Amino acid sequence: MAPTPVEAEGAAVDGAEGSRLAQRLASAWVGPAKARRFLKEADASSFTEAEASRFLAADVSVGVGPGFSTRLEPHLPEGLNENSAVRPWLFVQGRGETLDKPMIAIVGTRTATTYGQMIAAKFSESFAQAGVTVVSGGAPGIDAAAHAGSLKFPDSTVCVLPCGADRDYPARHRQLLEEVRSKGCTVSQYAWGSPCLPKNTAERDTLIAALAKAVVVIEAPAESGSLITAQKAKALGRPIFVVPGPVTASTFLGSHRLIREGAELVWEPEQVLGALGLRDAPAPALERITNGVWRDVAAHLEGGPLRVDHLAEALGMPPSELLVVLTEMEIEAKVKSGPEGYSLVW
Repeated sequence: MAPTPVEAEGAAVDGAEGSRLAQRLASAWVGPAKARRFLKEADASSFTEAEASRFLAADVSVGVGPGFSTRLEPHLPEGLNENSAVRPWLFVQGRGETLDKPMIAIVGTRTATTYGQMIAAKFSESFAQAGVTVVSGGAPGIDAAAHAGSLKFPDSTVCVLPCGADRDYPARHRQLLEEVRSKGCTVSQYAWGSPCLPKNTAERDTLIAALAKAVVVIEAPAESGSLITAQKAKALGRPIFVVPGPVTASTFLGSHRLIREGAELVWEPEQVLGALGLRDAPAPALERITNGVWRDVAAHLEGGPLRVDHLAEALGMPPSELLVVLTEMEIEAKVKSGPEGYSLVW
């Protein structure tokens, strides 16, 4: 079990407490140089005595039980080692090996539309299927949809929490976080049991940006925390991809502003994977189909979803015959049906 959380948030670490913390860190697992950096970071971020106590109680050299671990330089995920934007440690609950795969962040608004959640799930499922880990923040809306969409595959998602990695935050996502830890992991730069404080959210956003090779913004209004994540990613040199939405939808105003400012517009997950060199550039779905009629159907669906009547008209095929073909293709996971019609499965 994780150590019992220390709820009291006391004064900042004083000299004696800081010295004790540094000595413990030096002797246990980081050596004097990293201990000094740890202490410097702790002072700079105004660690409280309660926070310091959590670090001391966590026995971070060996973790605190099955499924709990701690990573330090040089064993942090790619993007965190020697990165001055984040602290040089990471607390992990769940399958730590998930952090060893390429990662892409999916972010967006808490008040997401059904369309936004559907797109987030589509992108995350495709990324996970391609062997990429999906990173997000566990919040309602786009974050939750992104985590859920990837869970069909093992080692598929990382949830960055603004509290201890062993906490279920928000509480209503307890079941989702349990699934995340079984198929991926929750991570944090706060010791076991740490509560969520107001300052933690911005630091969480920085960690998401640092972990990921790129950030995909699904749906962001003019004022959105996901825009902060995008800004931090840009400052770290990470590419930003944005999915557009209806021009009349206020929940996409921030997304469209990012596109105007130079973010790359995408509408298929393959475009992101291809741009990052994580898969050959788009249209592999068509290349994998050898059946002649199926290829004709797939070629018409490359531009996006189509309803049966529109697709039948484009193909010059009776709708009843087309439905038989689409059913066969759906059984073989070549296409899938949705609110906008049939689309390719990448």
